[in-house]
Amino acid sequence: MAAHADYPSTKIIYIAMHTLEQLRSGQLAGITRLDLSADLKEFPREIFALADSLEILNLTGNQLDSLPDDLPRLSKLKIIFCSENQFTALPTVLGQCEQLEMVGFKANQIRHVPAESLPTQLRWLILTDNQITQLPAQIGQCARLKKADAGGQFTNRVTQFISAMRPSGTDPHRRESIYCLA
Repeated sequence: MAAHADYPSTKIIYIAMHTLEQLRSGQLAGITRLDLSADLKEFPREIFALADSLEILNLTGNQLDSLPDDLPRLSKLKIIFCSENQFTALPTVLGQCEQLEMVGFKANQIRHVPAESLPTQLRWLILTDNQITQLPAQIGQCARLKKADAGGQFTNRVTQFISAMRPSGTDPHRRESIYCLA
């Protein structure tokens, strides 16, 4: 951590990107966060060696257009960022990741968000800078959802989406502070 020259009380945290070589050599064994931007066209299978510890997976800035069907092997995964890739649909395999709470797929080419892609523990869904015209009504069933940000991209079904997200009276996980940035 360092201080900014103009703002000495402000702390700057630098997040170092990991390399594919570090991953392949085993140097990253046991880490809880992996940041890998290496112009990847395929999901590196070596990531599964981190299945016992990985909680945050950041694959922003690659050329990925899919995720493997066995992604749920990363059983501790809580956060996934796949911004600035080539996805055209939110991968349905995300819905099978039992611990996944935060999903960020900004600046892809996403046009379709299947209901099956929504994890049951979803709290944050970030889909800005895509080509989405609607979100599935099932998003209202994500009881823990606090923020859904599609950045003003979708033009229809907005009313149904907002209605579906209204808190239910007896569910302690539903919050009045749900954001719908449409």
